[in-house]
Amino acid sequence: MSIPNPIIFTHYGRSAYLSRTLKCAKLTNQNTKVILIGDDNNLALATSNYVEHHHFNSLVKSDLRTEFYKVFKPIKGTFHPLIRNGRNWLMYVFERWFYVYELAQKMQLESFWHFDSDTIILKDLSKFSEYFSDYDSTEQCNGNGLNGFVKTCILKQYLIVINQLFLDDDFLKKQQEEFDTINPEYAFTEMRAWVNAKQKLSFNTYHLGKVLKGKTWDDSIVQGEDIGYQMSRLKSGQVMKNIYWENGFYCYNKHLQQSVEFVTLNLSHSPIFVFDWVLSHIENKPSTKYLHKTPVPLKEIMIGIGRNIKRKTTHYLSKLAAIYKMIWLTLDN
Repeated sequence: MSIPNPIIFTHYGRSAYLSRTLKCAKLTNQNTKVILIGDDNNLALATSNYVEHHHFNSLVKSDLRTEFYKVFKPIKGTFHPLIRNGRNWLMYVFERWFYVYELAQKMQLESFWHFDSDTIILKDLSKFSEYFSDYDSTEQCNGNGLNGFVKTCILKQYLIVINQLFLDDDFLKKQQEEFDTINPEYAFTEMRAWVNAKQKLSFNTYHLGKVLKGKTWDDSIVQGEDIGYQMSRLKSGQVMKNIYWENGFYCYNKHLQQSVEFVTLNLSHSPIFVFDWVLSHIENKPSTKYLHKTPVPLKEIMIGIGRNIKRKTTHYLSKLAAIYKMIWLTLDN
């Protein structure tokens, strides 16, 4: 019997949701090695969930990462944050892939699973590796980001392209012009680099958001109405896919006229009670069938309202700033 591809997460700090992500991964993949590349702040959390922890500083710096530190520069709009949770987030979203590559080299992995640390794994992934073995990799985030089943040789090529893009002054100038005049809340991230790499190198990829044999890997729980998924409003105010539990996690798709089962759920921007609702079913504990019927503490309702106000305010301010900048540039010329 072949050894299942390990599941790798990366995370810095100790976010509240991380313990839920790791615990679910271990419960649903009991015969698979689950790994967290992290720091001192999440070492104990990984250990308590029986997850193998590799400290960022324990990985031997590759020539590729050394080059990355020389060429990296933040390219972003006025309203896109640079620092998150005390760290240069724009650097980290690229940097984490160099760490993952170094660990794969250290462990002599030809392939592995990788997901964002706010993605909950709901099924045994060892049953799905053969689905994607003929592809160079899979991708998520509406087909714009490397994630899921990853081959180490493809990851290396991607990292080479990242470093090349940071040396391409014309490319970076066009990115910055867009953020200055059109999308000030956007930034040049690892996803834009991935789209560039797969086009340049003609990678044969599979978008996990497609429905395969009645199952799919979620791009984002807060998206999906445009491709047919039934949405519902939580008691905390957020609109999400109308996920329900029926010996698995499902959502009805109106375009397909059937319920689709989820292998993973991307819970980015979700309140902690959403993670807890998922975990309760994984652990066979009593809970509501439908996510949107879950009781919500008043504190979470207020936090949800605050987030919505902040998000809408930032969006409108960024658009006003873009309009002002375009007028200023026009008058200046």
